Amino acid sequence: MSQAALRWPAGAAALILLFLACFELGGAIDPAVAAAAAAIRADSPAVLYSALFLTNLGSGPMTLGLAVVGAVLLVRRRQQSRAAILLLAVIIERLAVDGLKLFFGRARPLFDDSLVHVNSLSFPSGHAANGLTAWLLAACLVAPPPYRRPAIIAAVVVAMVVGATRVLLGVHWLSDVVGGWAAGLMAVMLALAADRRLRPTEQ
Repeated sequence: MSQAALRWPAGAAALILLFLACFELGGAIDPAVAAAAAAIRADSPAVLYSALFLTNLGSGPMTLGLAVVGAVLLVRRRQQSRAAILLLAVIIERLAVDGLKLFFGRARPLFDDSLVHVNSLSFPSGHAANGLTAWLLAACLVAPPPYRRPAIIAAVVVAMVVGATRVLLGVHWLSDVVGGWAAGLMAVMLALAADRRLRPTEQ
């Protein structure tokens, strides 16, 4: 059995435990982080408006558009299976997150000073999950090997920034965001496992 096959169950279990811990234990730290975010909104308008712009990197149009562009590039390289994996992973992850929101049913934070108003449920954060899935998976599957490592680093930074903006804007608790990252990373792991199975010799 390969080392990757051995690491997969442990990694999946860790992400599932992290996800559930975020839902069960988030209330222990969420209020303090939310209060700090509210202070930033009040004292730093420039930071707030930057967050309003950067949060769009995890939006539906951005992440779906990224997946489509990445898939087109992969098809042009005659990597149709990777193109399908990228598109399906991003779409299925989005649908799964919507289902998880309904299942857990957590209400969003309510802050009078929030500039973003949404009606969907809160846990896990869709922007955090969708942003990590789309950006990281595109870096792993689309970036040429010489540029893959910096692309992965950049993708992780983008995902972290998107998650931070959701808390800063007052539309998510910190535990929503961390839970979203866990869900997104699980989607990436599943997609890369499928890629290894379909294209075992490709680097």
